[in-house]
Amino acid sequence: MVMLKDLNEADARNWDLIRSRCTTDDESAAVLQSYRARIKEELSLQPGDSNRKADKAHKTIQKYSRTTGNAAGTVELLLTFVEGSLEFTDVSGEIDEWVFTHLESAFHELVRLLLGPAKDYYPQVGERLTKLEQRAEGIDWGFHVFVVGHVSLIKTK
Repeated sequence: MVMLKDLNEADARNWDLIRSRCTTDDESAAVLQSYRARIKEELSLQPGDSNRKADKAHKTIQKYSRTTGNAAGTVELLLTFVEGSLEFTDVSGEIDEWVFTHLESAFHELVRLLLGPAKDYYPQVGERLTKLEQRAEGIDWGFHVFVVGHVSLIKTK
């Protein structure tokens, strides 16, 4: 028990690792929800914000993935990130290079996971992916085509 206490005191992510890999499904869900809340908070951008917050949200997803090894949970967080980024775009009317950079990376990771380690998870997120296609329709710069292309890769496998 002392070692667990020391690990937690060294870095709170150690506790997330222990909770997600050595506990019940409810506790693993609590870890996922805490990461989802962090991402939503990090994406509460205001027009004119730098991409620093988007970078932080993206790094939060990477930390979760490395810490837990949970591919389905990572898919959930990636979708939360994409949905939040599109919401920012809808509200602010801004679509900037950071949006494309981070969304492109998130979609590539979604495809990789949903074609590989999380392929059985598609039924739980298929409707959300379809909604993302619809939301991207009004966005210029070929973004809709980009989204449809990536979602269709996932749907056809």
